[in-house]
Amino acid sequence: MRKYRSMLMSGLLAAVLLLGGCTAQTAPEETETAAAVPAENPVKEKKIFGAEMLAGTEIDALKEGKERLPTGDERSVLYFNGAELACLRNRRVFYATVPQPENGGWPEGYLSAPEGYRVVIDKTLVPDDPAVMIERGNSLMVYMIGETDYVVAEVIMTYLPVISIEIDREKDLSGALQGASFTLHDSASTNKNMRYAESRAEVKLRGGSSAGLIKKSMRIDLKDENGENRDMSFFGMRKDDDWILTAMFSDESKIRDMTGWQLWREMNSYYPDVKGSCAPETKYVEVLLNGKYQGLYMFMEKFDAKTMELEDGDVLFKATSWDVPDSAGLKKQHVRSLVYRAMEKKWPDIDTKIEGTWDGISEYIRVAYETDGNGFKAEIEDVASVENQVDYWLFNNITMAGDNTFKNAYYAVKDGLVYTLPWDLDISFGLNWNGDPATNYLYREPNCITRTYDFQAGRRSIKYLDSAKEYLKERWTELKESGVVTAERIIANAEAHWNLIHVSGAVARECERWPSVSYADDDLKYFRNIVTQRIDWLDDYIMDME
Repeated sequence: MRKYRSMLMSGLLAAVLLLGGCTAQTAPEETETAAAVPAENPVKEKKIFGAEMLAGTEIDALKEGKERLPTGDERSVLYFNGAELACLRNRRVFYATVPQPENGGWPEGYLSAPEGYRVVIDKTLVPDDPAVMIERGNSLMVYMIGETDYVVAEVIMTYLPVISIEIDREKDLSGALQGASFTLHDSASTNKNMRYAESRAEVKLRGGSSAGLIKKSMRIDLKDENGENRDMSFFGMRKDDDWILTAMFSDESKIRDMTGWQLWREMNSYYPDVKGSCAPETKYVEVLLNGKYQGLYMFMEKFDAKTMELEDGDVLFKATSWDVPDSAGLKKQHVRSLVYRAMEKKWPDIDTKIEGTWDGISEYIRVAYETDGNGFKAEIEDVASVENQVDYWLFNNITMAGDNTFKNAYYAVKDGLVYTLPWDLDISFGLNWNGDPATNYLYREPNCITRTYDFQAGRRSIKYLDSAKEYLKERWTELKESGVVTAERIIANAEAHWNLIHVSGAVARECERWPSVSYADDDLKYFRNIVTQRIDWLDDYIMDME
């Protein structure tokens, strides 16, 4: 009973963190999480998740004379809907991805244990409202009782998939690729084959300045048992061996990346002979690393040649800083060169036998950044898709993406023309960079509503080409009338993301895992306010252009 009271206090702490934001306390990484607050009246159901509901005295009788398995014992395994659950290193705390009920009540599904073990739940400890238990991040106490031994476990339920990564020899994550095992736990999936998927992998941390933050983003390269690349598909995304786990650490509310990518997909900018929207697919997940809970992440496709369906003769570049390289230096690069100043060639790379020339990006930089107005007007349509350049300018100005006007952008040279596409969308929708790690590098920008975010080639196209200006007005009107770019639509998308990560309990667990980090529980209100005002201001700004 003393242990249970301790769990109740932990549960109350988790609830306080959820309601009031994270505080600067040290969270234990391997302690058992809080069990759900017991209901005043025992539940009437005989079973939850197919497990027997017994009184505490009946459970004690079943345990009598049997050994309690020690912490970390590999015999401690639980399944949900037949799929093995992710667990902490202590093998006492398990994570079950469950379907979100439409009309309240307990999620559907069944718990099971290895053959010879009986799964039971103390009915006096079951909460009245499972939705509250899940949102607060509380756990359900479960007993696995065998012939000679038993396990007391906690099951944490979430509406998000869980990814578990175990680096070989339990090494820490680093900037070098390391061998690892990768396991996806998605026991609520309607695809039975994807409720549990595992693979060998190589993993490393990723990011520039964000790599210095305490919560790390990761790159994952899936491998087969022979160390060769292994393509797999998750959540209906494309088959690939390269995947990214984005920590979303700087964005306190964890909604900007997801909302920005959703908008880019919905805008479905014009690209010739390319299926889809040329945007990576994304999914919220929770992550365990080396048996420790790491928090809420965005699982996403890598932006690469597949994204733009590039072929021989096409080239993909990425700008990694604000230092715009000179066109003459770009033009001198060898076809096998991979970096010149801020410009990295991402494809073809050293693993391909295709040679990628720097001529296309050199001409683009020369025209966009080094010509006068007349020169730009005369040449830009020969080196870039003007419609795309205007679309990208428009996207930056809708999302207020101040960190993407040259840096954090991909430049695809396809069929001789440059197409620009976004990357890293956390510094958007009213946030800007201040370089201070104490604030996760970001702050709320005071003048974000009434400034322009001027991507060079887009801005100059609108300024010097009447056809581009006319296209911008037509495109803006089309996006508004179709309902894609309205304040109501963007806010609704953000609210859906916000609600999912809260009701799933992921935000409560994120706060508990990273308690020294600020969490702005008023950020959704701020988001609504600045998006509403920004769309109104942008409408006047675009339609009043002469």
